[in-house]
Amino acid sequence: MSVATILVVDDSKLARVIARRALSRAGYDTLEAQNGHEGLQMALEHKPDCIVTDLLMPEMDGLQFLLAMREQGLQTPVVVVTANIQKVIREECMSSGAFDVINKPEGQGDVFLQIVADALNSRHEGG
Repeated sequence: MSVATILVVDDSKLARVIARRALSRAGYDTLEAQNGHEGLQMALEHKPDCIVTDLLMPEMDGLQFLLAMREQGLQTPVVVVTANIQKVIREECMSSGAFDVINKPEGQGDVFLQIVADALNSRHEGG
């Protein structure tokens, strides 16, 4: 079985480094994008197995990114990692096609890796 590729979309270089390290240690290949526009281009070009995105980003935020992905026909599971803990934001992300929404800083540990694994499994099950 090939190694899954995870695209990390976040305007914070530190957040991308932290996510990439955790994902690499778990055995995944990673790609990085610093905003939603770049993330969308990379998703179309590289067809990652899963995408992890921040919510608050300049130019194209995580919600706009989710909607743009669906408009492009991409069904890649997306895990939103955000500092915003409002229930309404979580519901909006989920109704826009997110696989799950996880709050920072939990988005950097074992819970994060388990949600990514679940997202990948949902894809293999035809999720």
